Amino acid sequence: MDFPLITIDGNLISSLEECFENYQKPKKIIDDSCPNCKNIEMIAKYIILEIPPVLIINLKRVGEQSIYNHYIKIPHQLDMGKVIKNSINFSPSIYELRGFIKHKGDEYFGHNYSVLKNMFDGGWCVYNDNYICRCINESEKSNDIVFLCYIKTLSQSQNINYVEHIVDKLNKKI
Repeated sequence: MDFPLITIDGNLISSLEECFENYQKPKKIIDDSCPNCKNIEMIAKYIILEIPPVLIINLKRVGEQSIYNHYIKIPHQLDMGKVIKNSINFSPSIYELRGFIKHKGDEYFGHNYSVLKNMFDGGWCVYNDNYICRCINESEKSNDIVFLCYIKTLSQSQNINYVEHIVDKLNKKI
């Protein structure tokens, strides 16, 4: 999903939840492609129908320099039932932040690096070219983030059903 960090009325967005709200707001579109029609106004409204097990979010930090260092509140857990509005056939789910990519620099020059959560011990690691650091401070997780990776968490019964499904598939192949 691509989320701009500036609303249509020019305000800076302060949280990931606000990105979802802004995305789902009705937007006025003016079509000036037809010379006979003379600027037709339409309203576009995006409805999120389904969320995949892995959710990749692009925080669009293009434009003014101030947006590159703009702080966005990023939750470790994202409750999709609270952020998705007016959806059809949507089952609410909890997503856990597993990694993100940061950009140091501006829109013309810079460097990207990854910060990933260790799935075994829950610790965070910075992967920056040949440099890997297991311990990071909270400032590593605050600003300059351009991509987020969330993974859908499963309940214990969903995990059991998933394991049973895999075992059934394996038994059929034997």
